[in-house]
Amino acid sequence: AAAVAAAAAAARVRVSLRCAPPMPSLPMVIPERGQSERDLAQRLNVPTVVVARLSGSVTLLDGGGRKVEIGLGIKSRRQRLVAVGWCRLRPSAGGSGEVWEYLGLAERTLREYQSEFPSLFAMLLCEPRADAYSLADAFPAPEAEAGWGPTAGILLPPKGGAAAGGEGGEDPAGPA
Repeated sequence: AAAVAAAAAAARVRVSLRCAPPMPSLPMVIPERGQSERDLAQRLNVPTVVVARLSGSVTLLDGGGRKVEIGLGIKSRRQRLVAVGWCRLRPSAGGSGEVWEYLGLAERTLREYQSEFPSLFAMLLCEPRADAYSLADAFPAPEAEAGWGPTAGILLPPKGGAAAGGEGGEDPAGPA
């Protein structure tokens, strides 16, 4: 019996564990409600195909034939990829098929894109399903009278400025 007690005492193992501090609790995040591609297109006053193209891939060809990608690239229908926080792919309400849903960040970005580059949206409205577009069609050079294009206000000289003014260094505000 003494031999068994000695063997049991030798077989004991002491285990010590260090407990990690508890993980901090994360704030509750309310999932953002998305809007369908159709609803977003209506809010932007453009056809659905324009939203679909700009959120995916739009290819421009420059004068040398090089490709320039100007789509947002937040989704890929073929590869079923999405940019988290921008859009998501949801089952449709009827259960057959899927629907793209866009979040607020995507809408704000498309709105800003539309206000900065109206000529691009006009080009897509004319030919929404083309494979590639001309860089000159998407961003035409500003015309002197019309001021068309995204940089027209920057490139045109102000009317009635110092160059058209009078002689010498007269102050346009009048005498002091």
